Amino acid sequence: MTQYTLTLLDTTGIQDYIFASNRLQENIGASEIVFRATTLWAFKALDEAVEGKHNIKNGGSLDWDFDKDKHIEKNEDIQAEVIQAAGGNTVVLFREKAASRKFVEKLTFHILKEAPGLTILAQHNDKFEFGEKEARLHAALKTLREDKMKEHKLSRRGSSPLLGLGVTAICDSTGLPAITTLGGKWQGQPLGLRGEDDSRLISAEAAAKRGWRKHANEHLNRILKNAADGFTFPYNLDKLGRNKGEESYVAVIHADGNRMGERVRAIGEQATDDRDFIKKLRDFSRKIDIISRSALEVVVGLVVQAVNHDDIPFVEDLDEDGEEIARKYLPFRPLVFGGDDVTFVCSGLIGVSLAVAYIEAFENAAKTQKVEDFHASAGISIVKMHYPFARAYKLAEELTASAKTLNRDPKPDCSAIDWHFAQSGLSGSLEMIRHKEYTLADKQSKLNLRPLPLSAGTKSWQTVKGIMSTFNKEWADKHNKVIALREVLRKGNGHFVHDYLQDFDLLKKKLPEIKGIGEEIQTTGWQGNQCYYFDAIELLDHYVALD
Repeated sequence: MTQYTLTLLDTTGIQDYIFASNRLQENIGASEIVFRATTLWAFKALDEAVEGKHNIKNGGSLDWDFDKDKHIEKNEDIQAEVIQAAGGNTVVLFREKAASRKFVEKLTFHILKEAPGLTILAQHNDKFEFGEKEARLHAALKTLREDKMKEHKLSRRGSSPLLGLGVTAICDSTGLPAITTLGGKWQGQPLGLRGEDDSRLISAEAAAKRGWRKHANEHLNRILKNAADGFTFPYNLDKLGRNKGEESYVAVIHADGNRMGERVRAIGEQATDDRDFIKKLRDFSRKIDIISRSALEVVVGLVVQAVNHDDIPFVEDLDEDGEEIARKYLPFRPLVFGGDDVTFVCSGLIGVSLAVAYIEAFENAAKTQKVEDFHASAGISIVKMHYPFARAYKLAEELTASAKTLNRDPKPDCSAIDWHFAQSGLSGSLEMIRHKEYTLADKQSKLNLRPLPLSAGTKSWQTVKGIMSTFNKEWADKHNKVIALREVLRKGNGHFVHDYLQDFDLLKKKLPEIKGIGEEIQTTGWQGNQCYYFDAIELLDHYVALD
């Protein structure tokens, strides 16, 4: 039986690379670089390594696709077959071991030139036997990912970039040696934006990221089919919109599909042979792309609608690249997209609304694609406009992990969200922060309900949303009194809320009703050791409903 070389590429530390800078335009360019490194650049390297004898059509275009008729086990002219190229991973099956090494060499050289600071790792199985009567590929990939690649990541020597010799100017974004200024160019692309200081020094890594920001916008508009409707996706956080005279907040949202590993494992177990596994894996990846893109289109449409109805502010200004053209900047910006893993940033007023809208659209698109019982979870960090962006993303990622605790086995799968306001610097894990800020002195009573499932129930997003709606409608003239309830609720379960309402002659109003819980909670705010109103009140000034 013929032996092939199975090669796995893994972009290690993707999130650290993308969010290493606090400048949005560099995060945008870094995301585009990661996408290209594992797709278009990889296809170019493959083209050179096997002289075009592979299965990728239009490999230099965003419209690339697999040639379904080119199977390496059936056609001896095919020297390499790309099995998968998604989510920061690329899997290629080579006929010859030498071609796999040449491919990695070509790609590495290209990345060193085009993407300083990005690290891609490769691992090979040089004795893979294609299973024509049984499924072997799934097990081989699992071994590459979970054994060889994991061991390689742990044992490899860390990168130690030369941080300068003698007198060295330092880049503000990365702390690495500067190679140029914002007045310069990278691969022909201008680096600075209108209004930036052209003399500011930047490193090769920051320059490369800035150089790809325009391509990132073109890529985004292409996959979203220009859903922005005349608006421009901003490169700068200051263009996300703000209310004049008010302190502005931005929201960083990280959303992720639930139980993806289980679904891929099920594909491997159900496959009759390796060709069947490849077909099913590609079909699943394609459906995931369609699902996430459809969900993003829905979200963009909601933002455009909200801006047009004056529900949220937007910025109108000259083009950021220096052209004398007036632009309307959408207060929303996807950063990582494609596959089930999505990150976007937006005005803090709509962060939670958009996260919920994305998950609901994700579920609906999954049903359309006949991917059964597919859910997602999201974390939303709401921070001040110039809060360190990398920290805001880390918090969003941790919040997503918190939301996913609601659907871990043996619990049934469900969509969930978690959010947090970072008013100042964070110290410690999310668990520690919650214990310190939302747990009372008795160490049992909790102010927060989060994380929350989207489904109905007493402890759910629908409950929090209903409480906010009642406060906005029936307590509109008592807004400050509602906000002050936070400090009263901090005193715990007892007569404190009742006394507060009595002092301000509000007993007739009571707190909003919660279905499934008795009336007593409307004068205490608590049921046992759980407060049901604090989350809603805390979110009240940072939430605009978009439905």
